[in-house]
Amino acid sequence: MARNLRNPENIAPLADLLTYVSFADDPKIGKDGSFGNDWYALGIMPEDSKIGLTRSVEKNQIKGQGFGVVAVTTKPGELTGSVEILEHNKAVDMIAWPDTYEDDGVKIRVHSGKVARVHVAHVFEDENGAFRIYATREKAYAKMENLEQGADPAGRTIDFDYMPDANRAVFDEYVIKPNGEETTVDFAQIRFVDAGEIVMNDAGTYKASVAGATGGTWTLTVGGVSAKGLKHDAKATDIQAALRKAGDKDVEVTGDQATGFTVAKANGDVAVDASKLTGGGFPKDVAVEHADA
Repeated sequence: MARNLRNPENIAPLADLLTYVSFADDPKIGKDGSFGNDWYALGIMPEDSKIGLTRSVEKNQIKGQGFGVVAVTTKPGELTGSVEILEHNKAVDMIAWPDTYEDDGVKIRVHSGKVARVHVAHVFEDENGAFRIYATREKAYAKMENLEQGADPAGRTIDFDYMPDANRAVFDEYVIKPNGEETTVDFAQIRFVDAGEIVMNDAGTYKASVAGATGGTWTLTVGGVSAKGLKHDAKATDIQAALRKAGDKDVEVTGDQATGFTVAKANGDVAVDASKLTGGGFPKDVAVEHADA
């Protein structure tokens, strides 16, 4: 009797796909599937798209006189992947233009041979409720060559070249079953930690002030989330509500225009765009102070 019989349960249709990247050297993922603030979601993928993964093996055929092929030698070849993304967000921008500089609010794009180095985590959600997460052990090379844009949003491809570590291992794979059981598939995994060890938000605080402005609007950006069109005299509660509506569900904003605003539980660096404020010496650059917890 064969060891494995045919089983329809081994065919697992996918309900959703998602890819995260991190520019940090050693980012972690919670065993409950939580991603900390050093990970970026690449965003929405086009319908029916796939997460590509190609593992090539190079082979060399040895032929014997009168016999043809008598032996085959093999060695690992390229391990590459790709993902198609509809969104254009901060993470996608950093991959598309890794050699970028900023001067007085203007981004300078340099066309060089530099490519982004990122850790990659692919999340596959099965229709039965299970999650499978593949996370790189070493940073991959990431590039986006097709930057075209049109009236209708279209997916653009990000290509990855995956690198092995000293043990020739490439991915840590983790499975979260719908019944809450967790299974790791790795002999000495390095990427996954207990959920409580994940830093979901910056423990420190950021402080910035637009004191003196008498008109116009400004933008407060926290990580990859922006509250745009804020009134010059916006209240902390309004700013917090705008940031949470934009996607940062944990951020906290206190203070006022006169004394300055404090941002806590940020999901990334904080920046202020005051180029549209007037009065009190505005428009001008606004410094953001960061204090550790």
